[in-house]
Amino acid sequence: MAREKIKHPPYLTPQEVCYYQQVVEGLAKEGVSEAYLRQEYRDYAPDKPLGRTICESYPIQDLVAILTERAKELGRTPTQQDIFPLYRAYLKRRFRTWPAALRAAGLRHGVEKQAVTADWMAMLTQQPEVGWALLVLSERWVTCGVPPLRREIPEAELLRTHFGAWNQVLMAAKTFDQWLEDHPLHVEPPEPEQIREMERLAGHLGRTPLREEVPEPLRLTLRTGCRSWGSILEAAGLTPLSGDEEARAKWEYQQRICAGSCVLTLIQAPTAKQSKLLARLEEICRRLGRSPLRDELSPSLRNELSENFGSLRNALFQLGRAPLTGSEAQRLRIKLRKSGSNKESPT
Repeated sequence: MAREKIKHPPYLTPQEVCYYQQVVEGLAKEGVSEAYLRQEYRDYAPDKPLGRTICESYPIQDLVAILTERAKELGRTPTQQDIFPLYRAYLKRRFRTWPAALRAAGLRHGVEKQAVTADWMAMLTQQPEVGWALLVLSERWVTCGVPPLRREIPEAELLRTHFGAWNQVLMAAKTFDQWLEDHPLHVEPPEPEQIREMERLAGHLGRTPLREEVPEPLRLTLRTGCRSWGSILEAAGLTPLSGDEEARAKWEYQQRICAGSCVLTLIQAPTAKQSKLLARLEEICRRLGRSPLRDELSPSLRNELSENFGSLRNALFQLGRAPLTGSEAQRLRIKLRKSGSNKESPT
């Protein structure tokens, strides 16, 4: 699918993004042919305005997950023909090249991904430093969201001595991490201060934290002695998240990453004034069918939201909504100007 210069991709509301992603997922499950896609769903290709917007709506981690899951199914590194055509086009658009997409998923171009088998219990007994190095790699992977580069891991050479090429090291880290979850070890309980840190974090979030939400140094300390993540939560008296709770927690985590230095805090018991402001903001969002631009809110409402929630972003966070990204806001402003609605009426 050739690249074309697209000046103004269309703006899609979050609901529209969800719809189009579900359509693509359904087509992938049906396994429709590439010829059919070119005929019936040509606009979904990333060289078309709509397709570009759909492509860019996928978080990088979701696209990487498509590759890693396919590699698990096949037991090897997938070729381009192994990936659903639209997903393949989106991966190549976002990562520029197919090998770059494979590297992001911890895979190697042209090399089959072999499972790593080892006597993990014997390794922990005889070579505990290797187990610790694998934990360091696993936790760095959780923090980054993508497989770490060899130069980012101080213990890289030790691991390569035991497992060979770097892609095999990455496989070993994943396999060992999963083995620990399935075979929790009986070790000394975490230190009281470590438990208190977990409890403080859970209290701040109002729920059990995701693994990636716990600071990496604390995660590593908690796993001293090779504890599983499940046993750490159990020791802290926390229940693992699942289903809708886990999906909501992952959304909150992604929003905090996007917010950068802007603090997002979920208010567990909003005051009467905060509840009233949130109701006004939700009504505006429903009327617009999206999160509002700042200019679409009256100065007085913006000030009240800032005073009561710290920022408009944090107020939207209470509603389970995200503000428009810079590119989304820019496209919307262009669309409004073209439609003759250049003056957004304050609400």
